[in-house]
Amino acid sequence: MDAPMIYANGIPITVSQQGTAFYRDFDPGTYAFSVQNCLPTPGTDQTLTLDGGNEFALEVQSADNGPTDCMPSQISYLRPPAADMLAEIFRPLVYLGPK
Repeated sequence: MDAPMIYANGIPITVSQQGTAFYRDFDPGTYAFSVQNCLPTPGTDQTLTLDGGNEFALEVQSADNGPTDCMPSQISYLRPPAADMLAEIFRPLVYLGPK
């Protein structure tokens, strides 16, 4: 699978490598998160209102069901992970300091 770029309000945030997780602080506000795709597709973006002191998570899921004229021919979706998976997702993260 191709590693798609994740965007917040149209600004590139990071490439989403399969099997990885990342943490990013955002100021409180409303953000439109999206994931790189060849063509716009429903479910490929999420708009979230972020509050101070709260944690939110999104995961990228990809499927090889994209248009055959796109390279790569996959569609990536942004979805909130199941609540019982959050601790498992964030447990291995290590703080590397400010960027």
